[in-house]
Amino acid sequence: MNVRTLIRHCVLAVVIVMLSGGSAGAAAVHFQKSFPAQGISAVHVTVSFPDVHVRVAQTANVKIAVDLTSRETEKRAAKLFAAYKPVYAVKDGVITVTSSRKHRMWPWHHASISGKVTVIVPSGVRLDVKTSSGDCDVHGDLGTAPVTADTASGDVTFDGSASSIVADTASGDVRLHVVGPAEAIKADTASGDIVVTGSAKRIAADTASGDVELHLDGTAEEIDIVTSSGDITAEGLLGNVKARTSSGDVGLSWRRLDPASHVDVATVSGDVHLVFPGKTAVNGLVRTVSGEIRSDFPGTFRDHAHRLALSSARAAATVTVATSSGDVTLKTR
Repeated sequence: MNVRTLIRHCVLAVVIVMLSGGSAGAAAVHFQKSFPAQGISAVHVTVSFPDVHVRVAQTANVKIAVDLTSRETEKRAAKLFAAYKPVYAVKDGVITVTSSRKHRMWPWHHASISGKVTVIVPSGVRLDVKTSSGDCDVHGDLGTAPVTADTASGDVTFDGSASSIVADTASGDVRLHVVGPAEAIKADTASGDIVVTGSAKRIAADTASGDVELHLDGTAEEIDIVTSSGDITAEGLLGNVKARTSSGDVGLSWRRLDPASHVDVATVSGDVHLVFPGKTAVNGLVRTVSGEIRSDFPGTFRDHAHRLALSSARAAATVTVATSSGDVTLKTR
């Protein structure tokens, strides 16, 4: 073995020892804090990496637990735990919990620590949850309180009721099951699917790469969906819809569509399938550059049947559909 190879092997061995920490065990620490719920209007959680789990319960106290685990040596683990030790504050009825790195550390240190934050709150408390690298999970009836969940890398899950829901992740799925009718939902992910079930009056969903699915109970009055690469599926619609996808199919189904409603659908490469309730009247324009148009509604075909001008003698909803490469189907049931 020559000197250069020997040096390279020694350096590699040193790096492996540094990364392994010389210990196969795991150290853990538990932090817990409780605050009287009376007078508390909001809870803000900001953490660097742990998953955040929020549960709504009948409780007289807001309870916050932070669990951290590390496979570093005891000495290094203690430093990590000190660096990420949660800080609590209460001001003007708002509880703030922060567990983030307080000083610069080597990159592998962040990977060698994991954890979770568990929050128990009563109904009616506003929630604002942020984690740099972890999942956000909220369950329970928040009543008239709103919730915001934001993660740079992780999934966002909600199951319960709230006045409004904002879910944002750079890389992860958003799955919302809304029991009570929320006034508004805003879901955004750069890379992941968005699935919403239940009740909401207004929904805005945006994903750069992923599918969007809405399974609604007929309360949605305003829908705005954008995906750069993915399919759009929505059922149980009630009113206005704007749907955009660069590469994907669009399938929409309404429970009711009033004459004042507007439907605007566009896809560069994909099929469009729209299903309307019986006796629905529509006006508007359907266009496809390369594809077929099938319609249960009266209208006039032009441009070798690639353009359909919809017309109704009575008050009608306005429907506009455009696809560069795909078929368009308009049906009644």
